[in-house]
Amino acid sequence: MKKLMIAAAVAAIGAGAFASGSQAQVYDAKITVKTTVCKTGKVSNGYLTQIEGYERGDSIAYRAQGSRTILGLLWGCGCDEAFAGAWDVANKKDDGTKYWYGNLFWDKKTGEWIGDTFDSTVVDFGTNEGFINRIGKKANEVEMYWILEVNPSETDDGTEPGVLNNAGFGKISDSFALEDSDDEDSSTVTCDSVIKSAKGNTAGFLPAPGGETTDCEYCQAAEGCEAWDFCACEDSGFNKPERTAATGTWTLKYNKSASSKLSAKGYIHQAGVKSLPKDRLEELKKLGE
Repeated sequence: MKKLMIAAAVAAIGAGAFASGSQAQVYDAKITVKTTVCKTGKVSNGYLTQIEGYERGDSIAYRAQGSRTILGLLWGCGCDEAFAGAWDVANKKDDGTKYWYGNLFWDKKTGEWIGDTFDSTVVDFGTNEGFINRIGKKANEVEMYWILEVNPSETDDGTEPGVLNNAGFGKISDSFALEDSDDEDSSTVTCDSVIKSAKGNTAGFLPAPGGETTDCEYCQAAEGCEAWDFCACEDSGFNKPERTAATGTWTLKYNKSASSKLSAKGYIHQAGVKSLPKDRLEELKKLGE
């Protein structure tokens, strides 16, 4: 039976340093949320003076609406590794050289890793509550729900991780190759499935932002960034000052150029991903990732 190539892209399967039976896939992720940031100001008459015991003119650090953007990378030999939500060996050469699949998430403004280290982000595309389903009349669309855990930074007041829940929809691109088998009555199908792009909404909470009053009196104790109970005069139990709300949008896009470079060169720091901060890129180079 003659070998049938339905998609030219499949011709490269198995080639290059990174590939191990499938093309390398690289995805750019972006989450933008409205949340709170810490600001400073002076107390005026109202709830704070009448209920919380502040004096008019006192300096306070308080929460106000702001925004935060988290960027990410996912990659692997094929879709099963790219969305595994973990780090592991994608390919190992005879000389012992290892090429990894994994994921990276970092804060766009500060450049800090979302996990404690570059390889400790907790993200779930299907290992627990997350899922990716193929849908549509032509089965070329995707619905997905994924979860990202956000650890407190050094400047946050919150001590527990935040959780961002992401749900949305996108488009799938497939490549297939039907190959001859030694058995005349059977054949082998090789396929490569890519989420071309997807987008959706985000909701959850983040660690409370940190901050302190700016008026500097000698030996004055710093005060944290305040959040107060909703129910005036009542101890309702609604207040969770270690958390702050987060709501927004997310996007996921297949990076064709980076995927091609990763297939050939092997390491994510060689894939030409422009969104990675320079110091983080240097860190990955030193670690050989």
